[in-house]
Amino acid sequence: MLINEIIDPEISKREIKSPMNLPRMIKAKDRREYSSDAAGAYAYGSEVTGDPHLYSKKSFMPSRLEQDAYYQYIKAAGPHMGENPYLPRVYKINVIADPLYRYKPSYKLEKLDDLASCDRAELRYLIESAFPGYLESLISTIDTSSEWAMGRGLIQEIKLVIEGPRQYPKYAAKHQFTVNPELLQAATIIQRVISSNKHFSLDLHSKNVMVRRTQVGVQLVITDPIQDGGHSVIGAKPWSKGSSAPVVSTSQMQFDII
Repeated sequence: MLINEIIDPEISKREIKSPMNLPRMIKAKDRREYSSDAAGAYAYGSEVTGDPHLYSKKSFMPSRLEQDAYYQYIKAAGPHMGENPYLPRVYKINVIADPLYRYKPSYKLEKLDDLASCDRAELRYLIESAFPGYLESLISTIDTSSEWAMGRGLIQEIKLVIEGPRQYPKYAAKHQFTVNPELLQAATIIQRVISSNKHFSLDLHSKNVMVRRTQVGVQLVITDPIQDGGHSVIGAKPWSKGSSAPVVSTSQMQFDII
């Protein structure tokens, strides 16, 4: 795939006549969580048969799209996916809709590699690409003694950028290093999505920061940096103690994609 390829996700909606069977879906979710390493709290992933470059991500349960952190992140990142290497590339979104206006999204996206697959030279390249001059600055806190420590330090520094996309460049300039403008753009997009919903929060760790290997080197990709505490999942209790999932009327539920 080209670095600056044009990303124009193909959107499709399929309506089904019968309401989704939530008890059956919950059982299937539990089975898959125990049997698959690629299963998370909201969705599971698998390779796409016949195309080694693509990956499929499917939601376990129907979702309130306006409360779905991943969906909202992809929606916000969509116009910038082609030119910004720090953003994931989603090529197709399929949404199943039942008569009760419940939506179950699935995504076809690029296949990426785990950050843990990088050697020390690749990690150093990722750090220097994201933060030119950082490793030579006096403020550097990234431990370069091991791959694990370098990856952890890189993620922690990216967290700081996302938490303060306006303040961080001033901090960097003060300590004589810079921030990649594309990383800053990605951080700004993420922060805007988080700020748009009181249930959204930053959830950055080694499983949702991955790498894209290209002919010109490795690129860091922030794949799924926001969590919604379970408020998007229909048929499941939110994670936050003392709170409940918002009730949304069918008139409010709209098919609203990128």
